[in-house]
Amino acid sequence: MFKTLIVVVQRFTLGRSAMAMNRRRSSAQRLMKSMENRDVRVAVLVVLLLPVMTVMALYLVLSREQAVLQTTVHGGLTEHVFPLALTISEEEEEGLCILNTDAVFIQTPACGSEVVQSVLFRFGYQKDLFVTLPVRPGNPSIGSGDILPEDFLHPSVNFSRPNQLNILAHRARYNKDVMRKMFPETAQYITILRQPLRRFETDFFNSKMYRYLSEGSQAGAESLQDYLDDPKYWEPRKTTSYCTRNCMSAVLGFPLDETMNMRDTQATIDVIKQLDSDLALVLIYEYLDQSLVLLKRHMCWKVQDIIYDTRFLFFSKVRNFDYRPRPEDLAENFRRLNMVDYLLYEHFNRTLWAKIAEEGPEFDEEVDCYRNVLRKVSQYCRTDTNKTAIFRKHKWHEKFRVNRDMCKMLLRRTEEWDGFLRRRYYV
Repeated sequence: MFKTLIVVVQRFTLGRSAMAMNRRRSSAQRLMKSMENRDVRVAVLVVLLLPVMTVMALYLVLSREQAVLQTTVHGGLTEHVFPLALTISEEEEEGLCILNTDAVFIQTPACGSEVVQSVLFRFGYQKDLFVTLPVRPGNPSIGSGDILPEDFLHPSVNFSRPNQLNILAHRARYNKDVMRKMFPETAQYITILRQPLRRFETDFFNSKMYRYLSEGSQAGAESLQDYLDDPKYWEPRKTTSYCTRNCMSAVLGFPLDETMNMRDTQATIDVIKQLDSDLALVLIYEYLDQSLVLLKRHMCWKVQDIIYDTRFLFFSKVRNFDYRPRPEDLAENFRRLNMVDYLLYEHFNRTLWAKIAEEGPEFDEEVDCYRNVLRKVSQYCRTDTNKTAIFRKHKWHEKFRVNRDMCKMLLRRTEEWDGFLRRRYYV
């Protein structure tokens, strides 16, 4: 009996234990299944969030490690960003080109200034810059003497960048102190020079200077010949203040007494050296295409920015006049009276070619490409087609287009640009 009771208790206990074990096994299985489901959900969630987390991690790393160097040229047209963690090689640094949109052009008479002026007007218009305009409409000159604040207009409050002058292309005598206050520090000062006697011959006929020589001088080569025979004789007999002596030097700010009578050669050379320091580039009319390509490189512009219509050169040539080389004695007479201009021209002619030599052997190749572009643009603009001319990408330029509107801009004269820009700025 007792043994039977023990067996019953053992079986009951074992049964309870088995039941408990079964319950625990079931709970464990349910738990494992639940954990498996949760792991799946977590895995899915991780897979979904991984790209976002990766991007955020990269952003945080970059934001901590990347120091930004910004170089923004006046005019707000370009921004170069370089991480300081990167090392820029000397070769890369030399090839770095930062766009400059601010330019002060000092016009010189009968030197092809119309070409450079046209380039600057169009550049300012297309880049939405402010081109300095005379206060009086229709006045091609802001000032024959030193430029003054009251001579020019300022941007209106409606202009995108008020109180910001970008380009000067009208006639004004160079005055370093005044101009440096007017224009931003980034402004590049440029001018153009021409062989003095060739310049004078063009100016003599195109401005009808013979009218201001007394004793009945007539139009034509004879009156110019008369003047060159004895410039000292004719100078006191002029009936106008129109410049006939050292005219390029006078515009570039040389002391007026120095341009009339060069008493001190060394003083003249010192002024030329100061100009060399002040001016970013001096173009030479006889090498206009090379000068403009050099300007393009210096300002980091594009080839389409320096395109001009070759018909503008007509205004810098002697019209209705068959040029004949002057005898050496006549040329020497003129040189003695215009020694400052000769020293100026010869100095900057040398510096132009020195700068070109620094550009390397491929410079001539780019000039040839530029001349080819000028020729094709000129051919296109002389047609009546309304189709757009497309210039494919080339080693020396990007792909660009020329249309009829561009042709019209290329031929727009100073007075037209003045009215056109006034309407844009103030209407």
